[in-house]
Amino acid sequence: MLTTVQPTSKRFPGRFGELVKFPLQRIHIELTNVCNFDCTFCPKQEMTRHYEYMDFERVCGIIDEIAEYNMAEKITFHVMGEPFMHPRFFEILDYAAQLGVKTGITTNGTYLDEEQAIKLEKVTASQINISLQTPDEESFKTRKARRMKFDEYHNRILEFIGACLKQTKPPKIKVHFLNTSIKTEVPGEDWTVGTMSVINNTE
Repeated sequence: MLTTVQPTSKRFPGRFGELVKFPLQRIHIELTNVCNFDCTFCPKQEMTRHYEYMDFERVCGIIDEIAEYNMAEKITFHVMGEPFMHPRFFEILDYAAQLGVKTGITTNGTYLDEEQAIKLEKVTASQINISLQTPDEESFKTRKARRMKFDEYHNRILEFIGACLKQTKPPKIKVHFLNTSIKTEVPGEDWTVGTMSVINNTE
C-alpha cells in the first residue's frame, strides 16, 4: 500500500513545498517517444530529441519515489510516444501494481485487443485513455498509419472495450476525439484565425 508520508518537508522544502499540495492528481511518465503513427496533428513533428526508450531500472526508481513519498494518486504513461511499444511495458505495470501505485495509460489503440485486455486486468491498470482522434476512414488518413487499415484499427479497439466490459472490475475507459470543427473569429476583424485542432484532455 502507499505510505501516507507527505513529501513536502522531506523532498520539497521552501516555497515550492508550500505551493504544491501532495499527493498530486497524477504524474505523467514518458516511457518512450517512439510511436507507430505519424499523425499530422501531433507536435512530435517538432521534436528534436533522439528516439529512445526509458531504462527499466530508471522507471522503477521513479515509481519507487512516487510510492515512498505518496507523490501522486496515479501514474499515467503518456506524452509523446506509444507506451505499448516499450519492450518491458507490462513488467513496468506489474511493478507499479506490486507497490500499490495506480496506473493509467494513454494509447493510440493499435496494440489493443482481447488478449491485451486480459493482460491489463492482471496488472490492474485503472484507466485506459484511447486516442482514437479519427473516427472515420477519411480522417484516419491523418494518422499516417504504417501497415494498418482503418477497419482493423476500429475493430481492435471495439474488441478491447468489449473484453474489458466483461471483467469483474473493468478499468475506466476514455475515448478521445480530435475536434477540427471549431472556428474562431477575432472581434473587429474581417478575417478568421482558422480551424483549431483540439485534443481532449487526458484526465
